Amino acid sequence: MNNKKWLTKNLWRFVSLSLIFIFIVIAITLLLGYNVNYEQRGTFGDMFGFANALFTGLSFVGLIVTILLQSQEIKNTKEEVEKQGKFIKLQQFENILFQRLALLNQIINDIETTSTTNPPNKPPVKTVYKGRAALVNLFNIIPTHIQGNQDNFDHAYKIFYKFNYIFGHYFRNIFLILKTIDEEEFTADYKRNYLIQKKYAEIIRSQLSEHELAILFYSSLHELGIKEFKPLIEKYHLFFYINNQYILEEMKDRYNESAFIES
Repeated sequence: MNNKKWLTKNLWRFVSLSLIFIFIVIAITLLLGYNVNYEQRGTFGDMFGFANALFTGLSFVGLIVTILLQSQEIKNTKEEVEKQGKFIKLQQFENILFQRLALLNQIINDIETTSTTNPPNKPPVKTVYKGRAALVNLFNIIPTHIQGNQDNFDHAYKIFYKFNYIFGHYFRNIFLILKTIDEEEFTADYKRNYLIQKKYAEIIRSQLSEHELAILFYSSLHELGIKEFKPLIEKYHLFFYINNQYILEEMKDRYNESAFIES
């Protein structure tokens, strides 16, 4: 772009100087040949051959300038096409991302659980939970069976995992969204690319309630989540807003500190 500006700015200067130079050459040639006799006209005519060669050279220079301008224009067009291509790619990524977020909210709304209590001297009471209330109901299984001791985690999670048919697709969708963000290359610069990825991950994080984060905290420590989900949680600081009242403090050491801090 700078080369184009320089060429455009100096093109008229070049043309003007060339015309002035041509007029000077013609004027000098005419003045020198004004008093030349007929015997000397042949020699004098050779001077016009020099002028012709000069004009040809100037035309060649003008051609070079034109080629340079056209080359720069082609380069600028190519850069514009590349920018448009990146913009279209970004739009496609965001469309996929927000479609999956919409699907995630639909999945949450469709989750339904029930619990039954048996009050004394009364018939059993069945309660139906839907949406995020259902996730809260499911989450309560884990602290109830851990009983404040991380040694009971495996046993508690096995009981929780029995309801995987209810919530499994919900957590798979969250993982898929994070993985999609992590695999997207927005720019070749690694640091800048990570900052962009992190901004999109923050959108996901903002959609998760305290109980959802707590469920993810425990689920990602199980063998099914520890290999793939846990590294993404640590990379994108997913537990920055986690409520410590819903998790065991001693189990936080199983995560890298980056999962809980914003860098």
